[in-house]
Amino acid sequence: MNQRFITLLTRFKGALILLLFITVGIQAQEDPILFSIGDQDVRTSEFLYIYNKNNAGNADFSEASVREYLDLYKKFKLKVHHARELKMDTIDRLNTELAGYRDQLAATYLNDNSVMGRLAREAYERMGTEAEVSHILIKLPKNQFQLDTSQAYKIASQVHESIVSGSVTFEDAAKSMSQDDKNKADGGYIGYIKALMPKGYYALETAIYNLVPGNISKPVRSPRGYHIVKLHSLRDAQPEVEVAHILVKKKKKATDNHEAARRRIADIHNRLVRGVPFEELASKESDDSQSARKGGRIGYVKTGEYDLEFEKAVLALTEDQQISEPVETRIGFHVLKRLGIKELKSFQDAKRGIENDLRRTERAAISRQVMIDRIKSEEELSINENARNKFFALIDDASFFTYRWIRPENIDDEAVISFKNGFSKTVIDFVKYIESHPKERVRLKPKRKTAALHELFNSFVNEACLELEKSQLEKKYPEFASLMREYEEGILLFEITKDHVWDKASADTAGLKNYFEQHRSDYVHPEKIDVVTFTITNSTEKQAKKIAKQIKKKSTAEIERLYPTIPQDAKSILRSDKDSARYAWKEGKLSSLRAIGENGNAFIISKTLKNTPPQPKELNECRGYVIADYQELLEKNWIEELNSKYKVKENSDAINAIINR
Repeated sequence: MNQRFITLLTRFKGALILLLFITVGIQAQEDPILFSIGDQDVRTSEFLYIYNKNNAGNADFSEASVREYLDLYKKFKLKVHHARELKMDTIDRLNTELAGYRDQLAATYLNDNSVMGRLAREAYERMGTEAEVSHILIKLPKNQFQLDTSQAYKIASQVHESIVSGSVTFEDAAKSMSQDDKNKADGGYIGYIKALMPKGYYALETAIYNLVPGNISKPVRSPRGYHIVKLHSLRDAQPEVEVAHILVKKKKKATDNHEAARRRIADIHNRLVRGVPFEELASKESDDSQSARKGGRIGYVKTGEYDLEFEKAVLALTEDQQISEPVETRIGFHVLKRLGIKELKSFQDAKRGIENDLRRTERAAISRQVMIDRIKSEEELSINENARNKFFALIDDASFFTYRWIRPENIDDEAVISFKNGFSKTVIDFVKYIESHPKERVRLKPKRKTAALHELFNSFVNEACLELEKSQLEKKYPEFASLMREYEEGILLFEITKDHVWDKASADTAGLKNYFEQHRSDYVHPEKIDVVTFTITNSTEKQAKKIAKQIKKKSTAEIERLYPTIPQDAKSILRSDKDSARYAWKEGKLSSLRAIGENGNAFIISKTLKNTPPQPKELNECRGYVIADYQELLEKNWIEELNSKYKVKENSDAINAIINR
């Protein structure tokens, strides 16, 4: 939810929960008008949804309950209606903001939900299993726009063939050919990995999870290059463990200093064993400055994200608050503390979060392409091949694949694609698309002109399909239309309330001062006492009562001299404080003697030194509270004005039908 709604919820004192409605798609004849404001009709379905939503399982449809919500809802709609009467819905700034919300919301609708659901299920099942793998990496050229990547694939294919034929083992091939310096010396051994792999690695992830232990994959491309993967084994996914650590770094190219680091971490570990708080040592001693500021906390450790030794040490911690022995990794020595554990959720509980994660990866493109293909069929896409090919013939190979390309002259601006509802795109639209995607042209340079143009044209058609779908979301998806109305009315409500209530209350200094003077009695400092509390330890109740008599007679200074071992705690107590009933509210009086502790040999008693009666506040002492109360008055007056200005017509039959449910 956007910041406007958060502000509304905190400042508007409850009424703004009415923003959270979604209209149920009921036909007009089954969905009677509940009430109208001018020419604006509000139907029963809108009210029923918000009523049920905000009452959860306690919606009793009693007359009192329904009338209360209906009153709030009418006030909400009155304000929105007034905003539209003032043409606030035509303000460019607000419409730009609304368009931004629409783009964000539309993104979640521009994919095939059934495909996304299958991908989420696939991801969830993979997340439950970890794969132990090795790999051989043949890197891509650094500048993929300029250089042919086929050479990397050719090398990877040759390495794969040599392993399959038995002329070389996977481990030896990794040591001699892999370009991943991190693990080539270990025969390409990576360790355990699990889904979800990062963006760009879905093909590699799929290749790994489709392997049988002991087998190797064909070359698979990722953003780094071509991988040949060997699957050693599979195991159930290990839980994510939240840990903190203290790090002592090794010195680069100074092996003699490794022993110094080892001795330092051993000393830190010994201090932890003796009871020094982990967080204290982490903040003072850890060489990881980022986590040191948080008491060593580094968050949840997931399989495949840290060194193998680090991960093994984390998984060896079986209880929360348990501290590890020193652990050595590539960067240094660690002491770990387990803070918590996160078990894998059920699919239904995890599905929404997984789908959100998938939308940030190339999996979204799979789901989106299914939707695009459906749009092409349902909307009857038609391509004017003659117009397309005439334009293709005008393209000059020499400059097209550079940033300097200029569109040819004499382009026939005729429709090049069209749909059954009349939506179309022209050749000039395609030209503008090409001009706005220069990187795509440069990337396609290794391809022949015709193949490159067809690829660009297909991308152009796909975007046109999504543009068409996006323009029809309100019509196709009632929930989308409802959410957009929620956004629009929320923006209008925020703006008009800001003008009529919030800013007005702050800016109207004369009105604010006048309101304060009329309501001075509402703003007072509560009655206050200054007390001193005595804690009497190692004493019987009889002895404590004897000391209490001395406390009543003598000053605190005299008591301190008489009983130097009795702690004294002086403080002020407000009448409104939760524990104020424990104290005497007259000067010189004692509270009751109270036993504390398990053994019953300790007591506390308080003496009131001074009583300050309620004192009126000045405006500068309570300005925030006065503004909030003044806003309530302005709000009340505003609603009265709106009710007198706009006629609200209720449908009593529809209201009674709700009450009689």
